[in-house]
Amino acid sequence: MAILGLLLVAVAAAAGVEFVISNTATVGWEVYGYTFVSPLATIVLFGAIAGAVATLGLWMVVASFRRRRVRHTVAKHRFRVDELQNRLAELERVNAELVADNERLRAELQAHVLTEATLGGVAVPPGVGDVAYGDQITDTVHKEMVDLTEQGAQPYPPDGVHDHAAEADRKASVLGRFRSTP
Repeated sequence: MAILGLLLVAVAAAAGVEFVISNTATVGWEVYGYTFVSPLATIVLFGAIAGAVATLGLWMVVASFRRRRVRHTVAKHRFRVDELQNRLAELERVNAELVADNERLRAELQAHVLTEATLGGVAVPPGVGDVAYGDQITDTVHKEMVDLTEQGAQPYPPDGVHDHAAEADRKASVLGRFRSTP
């Protein structure tokens, strides 16, 4: 593109020099009410100067629009970055609040689960011994019985023989494991 522009400037300069050399006549012309008489070469030179000034003015207008567009683009980019940073800060704040609420609710749930490991909503203090079993403890004993049955053990002794001491020990061990879980 630059080579083509230089080529056009060289052709225009050569045509202008040829025009000035071949035409030596004088011409009269009028500007703002004043009449001038000058050689044709002077008029061509004034035309070239006027064309250069017009080109410079046009270039300045285009450059001004370009600078304005660049400034507008940069300002829009800054605005978007600021907006995204504000949204990110808001999301981080909301996320921190949600994490804090989640931790608080987990602590409440854990306290509630430990409180509910009772009979009828009454908390069983540790080391109380053999107490009546609540639903959760009964479910745990039942699960152990199902596991033992699947392994081939009989859930109840044959012929009505029942070992109360062994059963009490087994229930106490289940209760002890249940109390030790957090």
